[in-house]
Amino acid sequence: MKKLLVVGDSFCSPNQDTHSWHNKLKTDYVVINLGQNGVGQYKIHQQLMSVPVTKYDGVLMLTTSPYRIYVESNPFYDSTHSSHQNADLLYNDILHKQPGTTKDHITWWFENIFNLEHAEFQHWAIVNWDLHYLKKHNKPCCVVSFFEPTNSTDVKVEPLNQIWKKYPGSTNHLSTQGHDAAFQQIAQLLHKTFV
Repeated sequence: MKKLLVVGDSFCSPNQDTHSWHNKLKTDYVVINLGQNGVGQYKIHQQLMSVPVTKYDGVLMLTTSPYRIYVESNPFYDSTHSSHQNADLLYNDILHKQPGTTKDHITWWFENIFNLEHAEFQHWAIVNWDLHYLKKHNKPCCVVSFFEPTNSTDVKVEPLNQIWKKYPGSTNHLSTQGHDAAFQQIAQLLHKTFV
């Protein structure tokens, strides 16, 4: 079986649920899943760089929201947190935190300083760098996203946001039906890419 490296955010973070779309891929691939909850694109890049890609036949990259901001340590989760110890900052996540000075300061920063156009540019620059790196090593890569599409320049991204909208749930943000739909779409994409 081909070895598939999976990198991305909480939509692919590892779990023991056999109905998860990424666990279903194990019937056709040896899957090494480095996904993490709440991470931005730079930390997804770090996942990719943390292993020798030459050991894999291909990569499945989940891109996250371009509006997720890199932080070395998240003020809402410490390094011992069970699922979000590496989480970055996303405005919509911050809005759901308990009131307090930290939330107020970060919310103010997002509302008064943060620039969407710059964030999109930086996000796609990282994705393009990673794709160039994989191409240099002759490793095919499928790029998917459960977030709304943004200006991605020339990157071909398989949009999965309609699946999330239609089938929200508690495991990787999807219901069982959502995992089934995501698996079908991703399996077809991988089959086309790795033929």
